[in-house]
Order: sequence, then structure tokens, then C-alpha cells
Amino acid sequence: MTYLAMPLFHGNAVMANLAMATRAGAAVAMRRRFSASGFLPDVRRYGVTYFNYVGRALAYILATPERPDDAANPLRAAFGTEASARDMAEFGRRFGTSIIEGYGSSEGVISINKVPGTPADALGVPPEGVDVAVHDPETGRECPRARFGDGGGLLNGHEAIGEIVRRDAAAFEGYYANPEAGARRLRGGWYWSGDLGYRDAEGYFYFAGRDADWLRVDSENFAAAPVERILSRFPGTVMCAVYAVPDPRTGDQVMAALELDGPFDPAAFTAFLRAQPDLGGKWAPVFVRLTARMPLTATNKVDKAGLRRGRWECADPVWWSPSRDMTFVPLTGEARAALRERFAEFGRERLLTPQTGFAGRSAARRPIPARHRDGPGRTVVTMKTLTADALAAAGRYMLLNARLIDRLRYERLIRGGSPDRVLAVLRAYQNADGGFGNALEPDLRGAGSQPEPVEVALWTLDELDAFDDPMVLRACDYLMTITTADGGVPFVTPSVRETPRAPWWETPDDPPGHLIPTASIAGLLHKHKIVHPWLGPATEFTWAEIEKTTELQAYSARAIVNFLQRVPDRDRAHEQFVRLREAILATVALDPDTPGEAHFPLDFAPEPGELPLFPEEILQRHLDALIDQQTSEGGWEPNFPMWTPIVRHEWGGFLTVERLKTLKAYGRLA
Repeated sequence: MTYLAMPLFHGNAVMANLAMATRAGAAVAMRRRFSASGFLPDVRRYGVTYFNYVGRALAYILATPERPDDAANPLRAAFGTEASARDMAEFGRRFGTSIIEGYGSSEGVISINKVPGTPADALGVPPEGVDVAVHDPETGRECPRARFGDGGGLLNGHEAIGEIVRRDAAAFEGYYANPEAGARRLRGGWYWSGDLGYRDAEGYFYFAGRDADWLRVDSENFAAAPVERILSRFPGTVMCAVYAVPDPRTGDQVMAALELDGPFDPAAFTAFLRAQPDLGGKWAPVFVRLTARMPLTATNKVDKAGLRRGRWECADPVWWSPSRDMTFVPLTGEARAALRERFAEFGRERLLTPQTGFAGRSAARRPIPARHRDGPGRTVVTMKTLTADALAAAGRYMLLNARLIDRLRYERLIRGGSPDRVLAVLRAYQNADGGFGNALEPDLRGAGSQPEPVEVALWTLDELDAFDDPMVLRACDYLMTITTADGGVPFVTPSVRETPRAPWWETPDDPPGHLIPTASIAGLLHKHKIVHPWLGPATEFTWAEIEKTTELQAYSARAIVNFLQRVPDRDRAHEQFVRLREAILATVALDPDTPGEAHFPLDFAPEPGELPLFPEEILQRHLDALIDQQTSEGGWEPNFPMWTPIVRHEWGGFLTVERLKTLKAYGRLA
């Protein structure tokens, strides 16, 4: 009986489990999603003798409480990739089974396997007669063999680490319909794997990460994996990850994320670092992120793209060594602001832009790793994009279906049209009391002002970077007139009963303040540093509501995320983001084909944000799906109920602009 809890889109699940079981005529026990706590009960329940894994699965199983009878199970063997030597040994001891690791490229070109005598933390050697080596991807020269110290630490990683390359004729012709990707792999008649590694004097290969794992500190290049191996020795470490974050002057700084089984002791960590003989002079982390659970991709690999995007402005607590002497203090909001000023001082603030901001801001693709920013080693990611023809179809859809304001927003977004034309139309929706109505929110058809259309108007002003327009303060004046005793504004006021509206817009006679739309409005005003008497009480109301919240529905969750992304008290925002993260995620549909009124990751992250909710892999999957969801008419249709035909056209135009904004923010427009 085999056990399969890895995602079926990954070759490990197919080749290392399903294919083997099919060949042997074995039964397969399949779990929808990997669960560390459910692993051993499943093994015993189904009589599992073999399982496959990838990434950090063993580490999470080992993090569950050890019991005296753990070895009382039918397991005989497991096969996988990327477990540490320590985890493999501990897993074998604790569960009484054999762990087999192998290395192979998905293209089937390179295979490296353990043989008798292979060091515990080495991959092994390639088959006899297959010419595999390690080469510097920039110079093309073969790297020197690795040298180790008395404790086994790598002494010359700066020169020994390079890209694993097959140098003889390989049965690989390229990728289907993707010649650019094939050209990156086949260079000079050799197959370049994209994996970093090094080789010792006896010819054994060692894995050092992907090519995105290069760091460049003070002109020295090194890989993350050797540093991770050192940090994993720190007592209490469940999992660690090392990655590059930008330096204010030049190159990178080292940042580490640690998942610990107890509290972090900064003095003990300092003593540990100073005692490591194999810790290179540039390898010590400047920033340490403490995470309750390491962010992983669907294949149980560390989501380093998300870690890099969050930097030191993530939701988790961060400690740092401002003098780079391996002594650590908490990174406060004041220190974060000072760091941003340092980047501006040296003209490198652009490096921080892709991780911050939401609607209307330019959010770029993630930066190319430091070692590969220029020259022959440059890495280019090929992604599905919305074609020029599809974009033209969207323009025709807008012309035939959308309201004037949304057509002008489209012109501004795609063709660089004037923001003044959008502002002129938006003013027509504002009433004498400063509020907005007149069906700016398509489900509210009345002329009178309501809180929700104010939020819609402010998002539009944010998109145009026009918060200096007088409409903003007039809207705040209106909000003052409907603010409840607790400082919030209602979801909807009783005057809605007198107007045509969607049937779900109902309210009691004396409605209380509500997170929707108070939280989002307050967040936008904070983002643009608006000073108005309404904002202080509204902010305190929002904090009070958030801090007493334990369960959420999707619209409230989105409002909370909007607020936490923008409020100036970053430490408090990070704390609540960490506390509520699981509750927020529980409202999200991760399957892009989920029917009905579902809320998807891109609804919460329409642009890359400071507080990352989702692994990069999930966002990319949903961006692909978003492109595929364009209708034959050229627009994007709402997935929520329509109560009258006209609102379908109005919502369709509005949502088409929103979807195009998201695709543009993530670099998915051709």
C-alpha cells in the first residue's frame, strides 16, 4: 500500500508513487492535502508500506510530538527530494523506516543517485558514462572542487558553487511551444539545469538550491543552501530559509526566516552564529524573520518568492542586526521607516516599490536574483500573458457594455488617457452632502448618498493617484454625519429603503458601525496621509473590531486586509495579520474553478502587497485562470447574483477594468 499526499500536478507524485504502484499492482491511499498530524494515523489505518514526499514534508512530520510507539507502523521505505541529512536520519530513527533520496531534473536529462559510501548530505553521483559537472554560469568555467573544514563545513563556497550541467549529448530537444525556455536550458551544446550545486574531491555532488537562491553581499556571490544548513543546527529550529533582500547601497543583504519550536533567544542566536567555524564572513543574516509556520508552496517547498517579497516589512516579527555584528534587536516601525529613508538617500527606493501599494500603484514583477541581473546568466520567467488581440477584445467589450466612467478608466489604464476626464465624471456621482450615490455602486440605484459608494469613489481616486482632489475631504465630511457612537459608519443607512436596490441591501432602523466599508475607507485615507477628524475615531473603531474578531466572512476579511495593508502602525498591523491569517485564508477559494460567489486570492491581492497572504505559486495559477476567464465577448463577468439585467452590464464593465488592473500589476499584459 502506497500513500500519496503530494499534489498530482508534480512529477514526484506521478513517477515516484502512481507509476510505481501501477507497475507493482499496489493499492494507493490518497489524501487530498498533506497533513503532518494526520500522517501516522493514515499510515496505520491503511497499512501503508511506502510513501513519497517532496520539499519539507519530513520536517513537518518530525515537528509533531514524538510518542514512544511511533515506530509501531507498517512503513518500510520512503522516497523523495530535498530533505536534510539530519531530517532523514531522525525520521528513520523515529519511525523505523528507510529514507531514499534522489536527484533528477524534470526533463529527465540529469539523474544523480546515492551509492555506497555517499556522504550523508550529498546527492550522490551520476550514472557511469554520463558527463555531469558544476560550472560557473557567468564565466562558463568549471568550478573548483569543494573543500571542507574539520566539522564538515564548506570552506570555499564562493568558488565551488555553480550550476549543475550535463556536458554530453542529452535526449532533450526543448519545451513545447516555448523555444525561449529551451534556449535557456540548452546553451553551447550543454544542458544547464538551473540548479546550484558543488562537487567534492571524490566526485560526489551536493545540492545548493535553485539559481534564484544566489546572494551577492559586498561583491561576494554565494548560495543560500550552505547557510541554511548552518542555521538549521541552531537548537529548536524546525525549518529555516535564507534569501536575499536588497541593500540600501548595493547588492543584497542576508535575511533568514526561522520556524522554531519555542521562543527566540537573541543572545543564544548570537552566540550560536559566532561559534560556527564554517559561517562565511558575509553569510550571517542581517534580518531574522520569526514565523509560526514557514510559508510553503503546494509542493511543500519554501515559498521564497513570497519571503523575498515580504522582506523585513512582513507580518511576522523581525529581528535585525543594525551594526551587522550578529547582535539582534527587534525591528520596530521607526526602524523600518529609517530603512526606507536610507534607500531613498542612495537612490534605491525603487527596489522597495514592487512589494508595497495596492490599487493604482505600479507593482512590478519580482526582481531578478542578484547574480543573474545582467549578462549571460540572466534568468527570465516565461508566463502566460493577455495577448494584444485579447486586450483589443476587452476594449470592444468596454465600448459596447460599460458605463462612461469605466470606459474612461479603461482608457486611462490601457492607453494613458487623461485622469481629468475620469475625475469630471466621478464628480457627477457626488452629492451636495459630500457623499456618493447615483448608482456609482451598481446595486444601489438611488440618488442619495450611502457609505459603500463612498468607498467605490475613493478606490477610483486611489487608482488615479488623485487624493488631493477636493472630493476626498467632502466625502469625509459626509462620513462624519453618519458615524455611529462607536466611531464606525454603517454598512448601509436606512434611507436605502426608499430607493431601488438589490434585495440584500437591508438595514435596521439604527444600524451600528460596520467593518464594511469603514476599514477599507480608513486604510485608503491613511495610505494617502489625509488629515480629517473622521479618521481618528474610525481607525480606533476598526482596530477594536479587528482585535475582537476570531471568525470572518469573506467581505469582512477583505476589508480587514485592506486596512492592515495601509494603516501606519505597522507593528500592530503585523501582529493582527499573523493572528487572523488562518481565519482570512478560510474565506478564500483556492480552486480557480470554484463555482458561485467565491472569493479568490486575487480579490485579496489585486496587486503585490506588503503583507503576503498567498504563495507565489498560487497567485501565478490564479493569474493564468484570470486570463482564461475572459469571455468570448472580451470582458469578465461577475460571479455573484444579478438582480436586474442592466447591472450585469455595469458590473461587467467595472470588473473588466479591475481584472485588467490586476493583470497589469503582475506584469501579465503582453
